[in-house]
Amino acid sequence: GVGGARRRSDERTSRGASIVSLAWSLPRSLGAGRLAVGWSVPRGEGVVSLFSASLLPSLQVRALGPVRGHASGEPLVSLRFTGGLPCGSLLSMAWGDGRVTLAPLYDAEG
Repeated sequence: GVGGARRRSDERTSRGASIVSLAWSLPRSLGAGRLAVGWSVPRGEGVVSLFSASLLPSLQVRALGPVRGHASGEPLVSLRFTGGLPCGSLLSMAWGDGRVTLAPLYDAEG
Protein backbone atom coordinates (compact mmCIF):
# COMPACT_ATOMS: atom_id res chain seq x y z
CA GLY A 1 0.00 0.00 0.00
CA VAL A 2 0.93 3.68 -0.03
CA GLY A 3 3.18 4.84 2.79
CA GLY A 4 3.31 1.38 4.29
CA ALA A 5 -0.42 1.32 4.96
CA ARG A 6 -1.84 -2.06 4.03
CA ARG A 7 -5.52 -2.57 3.69
CA ARG A 8 -6.72 -5.77 5.27
CA SER A 9 -9.78 -7.54 3.92
CA ASP A 10 -12.72 -5.21 4.34
CA GLU A 11 -14.17 -6.20 7.71
CA ARG A 12 -17.34 -4.19 7.01
CA THR A 13 -18.24 -6.62 4.26
CA SER A 14 -18.21 -9.61 6.56
CA ARG A 15 -20.03 -7.78 9.35
CA GLY A 16 -22.23 -5.49 7.32
CA ALA A 17 -25.03 -5.85 4.85
CA SER A 18 -25.11 -8.41 2.09
CA ILE A 19 -27.18 -8.35 -1.11
CA VAL A 20 -30.04 -10.85 -1.05
CA SER A 21 -32.07 -9.80 -4.10
CA LEU A 22 -31.88 -7.58 -7.20
CA ALA A 23 -34.67 -6.37 -9.48
CA TRP A 24 -34.33 -4.36 -12.69
CA SER A 25 -37.08 -2.29 -14.30
CA LEU A 26 -36.23 -1.50 -17.91
CA PRO A 27 -37.02 1.99 -19.18
CA ARG A 28 -39.98 2.47 -21.51
CA SER A 29 -37.92 4.72 -23.77
CA LEU A 30 -34.30 5.84 -23.80
CA GLY A 31 -34.68 7.22 -20.27
CA ALA A 32 -33.48 5.62 -17.07
CA GLY A 33 -34.86 2.45 -15.57
CA ARG A 34 -34.82 1.44 -11.94
CA LEU A 35 -32.68 -0.96 -9.99
CA ALA A 36 -33.82 -2.23 -6.59
CA VAL A 37 -31.26 -3.85 -4.31
CA GLY A 38 -32.37 -5.87 -1.31
CA TRP A 39 -29.95 -6.05 1.61
CA SER A 40 -29.77 -8.21 4.69
CA VAL A 41 -28.28 -6.37 7.64
CA PRO A 42 -26.74 -7.99 10.74
CA ARG A 43 -29.92 -7.85 12.84
CA GLY A 44 -31.70 -9.85 10.13
CA GLU A 45 -34.20 -7.34 8.79
CA GLY A 46 -34.36 -6.48 5.11
CA VAL A 47 -33.56 -3.10 3.62
CA VAL A 48 -34.29 -2.05 0.02
CA SER A 49 -32.35 0.66 -1.85
CA LEU A 50 -33.64 2.17 -5.08
CA PHE A 51 -31.40 3.41 -7.89
CA SER A 52 -31.96 5.10 -11.24
CA ALA A 53 -30.03 3.19 -13.90
CA SER A 54 -29.31 4.04 -17.52
CA LEU A 55 -27.43 2.00 -20.13
CA LEU A 56 -26.73 4.82 -22.60
CA PRO A 57 -24.07 5.92 -23.38
CA SER A 58 -22.69 3.57 -20.69
CA LEU A 59 -23.94 2.12 -17.43
CA GLN A 60 -24.83 4.95 -15.08
CA VAL A 61 -26.34 4.32 -11.64
CA ARG A 62 -27.64 7.04 -9.32
CA ALA A 63 -28.94 6.46 -5.80
CA LEU A 64 -32.57 7.52 -5.29
CA GLY A 65 -32.90 6.40 -1.68
CA PRO A 66 -34.41 3.70 0.49
CA VAL A 67 -37.82 2.14 -0.07
CA ARG A 68 -39.98 1.72 3.00
CA GLY A 69 -40.81 -1.93 3.36
CA HIS A 70 -42.08 -4.20 6.10
CA ALA A 71 -41.55 -2.73 9.59
CA SER A 72 -41.49 -6.03 11.52
CA GLY A 73 -37.76 -6.66 11.09
CA GLU A 74 -38.30 -9.70 8.86
CA PRO A 75 -35.65 -10.59 6.28
CA LEU A 76 -36.30 -9.77 2.63
CA VAL A 77 -36.93 -12.85 0.47
CA SER A 78 -37.34 -11.39 -3.03
CA LEU A 79 -37.92 -8.29 -5.15
CA ARG A 80 -39.82 -7.96 -8.42
CA PHE A 81 -40.85 -5.09 -10.69
CA THR A 82 -44.09 -5.13 -12.63
CA GLY A 83 -43.69 -2.85 -15.62
CA GLY A 84 -45.90 -1.71 -18.43
CA LEU A 85 -48.10 0.39 -16.18
CA PRO A 86 -49.33 3.66 -17.72
CA CYS A 87 -47.46 5.95 -15.31
CA GLY A 88 -44.59 3.90 -13.88
CA SER A 89 -43.91 0.53 -12.30
CA LEU A 90 -44.78 -1.46 -9.20
CA LEU A 91 -42.11 -2.85 -6.87
CA SER A 92 -43.15 -5.97 -4.94
CA MET A 93 -41.14 -6.95 -1.87
CA ALA A 94 -41.67 -10.38 -0.26
CA TRP A 95 -40.66 -10.84 3.40
CA GLY A 96 -39.71 -13.82 5.53
CA ASP A 97 -43.08 -13.94 7.31
CA GLY A 98 -44.96 -14.29 4.00
CA ARG A 99 -46.11 -10.69 3.76
CA VAL A 100 -45.77 -8.71 0.55
CA THR A 101 -45.24 -4.95 0.38
CA LEU A 102 -46.17 -3.06 -2.81
CA ALA A 103 -44.53 0.25 -3.71
CA PRO A 104 -45.89 2.16 -6.71
CA LEU A 105 -43.12 4.10 -8.48
CA TYR A 106 -44.24 6.91 -10.77
CA ASP A 107 -42.24 8.14 -13.76
CA ALA A 108 -41.09 11.75 -13.46
CA GLU A 109 -42.06 12.58 -17.04
CA GLY A 110 -45.59 11.18 -16.60
